[in-house]
Amino acid sequence: MGPLGQILAGPQFEGPCILTADLDLDEIPRSKYDLDVVGHYARPDVFRLYVNTESTPPVVVSSFNPVVPCDRTKGEEDV
Repeated sequence: MGPLGQILAGPQFEGPCILTADLDLDEIPRSKYDLDVVGHYARPDVFRLYVNTESTPPVVVSSFNPVVPCDRTKGEEDV
């Protein structure tokens, strides 16, 4: 994987091998603009990470159906 997320080599499924790729080192500074952790994304008043440390069951059975049926009689512009 390159600094901008592109695949540079592989995958290779036919057995063991050595994969090589050429890396453009000028892409590294450009890739840092994708996630600016000290810039405007670092806003604790807007973003918060909540971690639930309580033990939970691996499977939960629910009758809740989040799928909302659409009305096929309306056109795209009416939706």
